[in-house]
Amino acid sequence: YSKEIDSDLFITGQILEVLLKKKHKKLKKTLLSVSKNFNQIFKTALSDGKSCIILENKKFPPNLTKKKRNGNKKSGCDIFAKFEKKGPFFFLEQMSNGQASLVSIILLLSIGKALQVLIYIFDEADANLDSKNCLLLAFLFKKFSSFGIQFLISTFRKEMTGYGDKWFGIAFSKHLTKIKTISKLTALKFTIKKNDY
Repeated sequence: YSKEIDSDLFITGQILEVLLKKKHKKLKKTLLSVSKNFNQIFKTALSDGKSCIILENKKFPPNLTKKKRNGNKKSGCDIFAKFEKKGPFFFLEQMSNGQASLVSIILLLSIGKALQVLIYIFDEADANLDSKNCLLLAFLFKKFSSFGIQFLISTFRKEMTGYGDKWFGIAFSKHLTKIKTISKLTALKFTIKKNDY
């Protein structure tokens, strides 16, 4: 009876090993796809910029005992980028809030492209961006939408509002939320009025 159990455990171990190898192969393939997408999208947004996603641990599957730069255990990916042709490279944690927001959204779009996501919902994704980067993000969303991808975006920024195809006004009154279609001009007037304060 114990020989049967030993045999079953050995076979189960072999099956698990094969499944883990397949999982790691798929993960590596997906990561390479996301990295390629990230570089393309970053270059589309910032033609003079450069970016890279790198594995924290080149060993695959990663060793979970690897030390991060600040001494904490870490395994995963790092992102670094430069935003201007002659500018320096920054790791994500060294970037300004606006730069990090833009890079994070580009990463999200890169993952979505690898997974063939067709709809995104963003709630004030442009909140940390200056006008220049807000326009870059609006341009990216518009470019992606030309490939049949839908974006639902809540914003108080005129830069983002100007790139929309359809606008909705949302109001909250007496514990009810109301939504209605509005014109581009009405939407722009609202965002300009909000930003005047």
